[in-house]
Amino acid sequence: RASLAEGLRMLPEGDGRRPAVLAAFQRQAAGLVARQDATGRWPTVVTQPGYYLESSGSALIAAALTEGVA
Repeated sequence: RASLAEGLRMLPEGDGRRPAVLAAFQRQAAGLVARQDATGRWPTVVTQPGYYLESSGSALIAAALTEGVA
């Protein structure tokens, strides 16, 4: 399993690749937060607000966002 959040955790502060990974994480996080429902969940297809809200996928998104900012 590899994610931008994990990449941030694994790359040391002085690594030259870290700024690009951090920028990508920040763009992705902003896009996800903008699509989050008032209940705190995301639709099954994140780019399609009409899809039903899904709990387990939302938990994974929330975990990745938490890991990336920790």
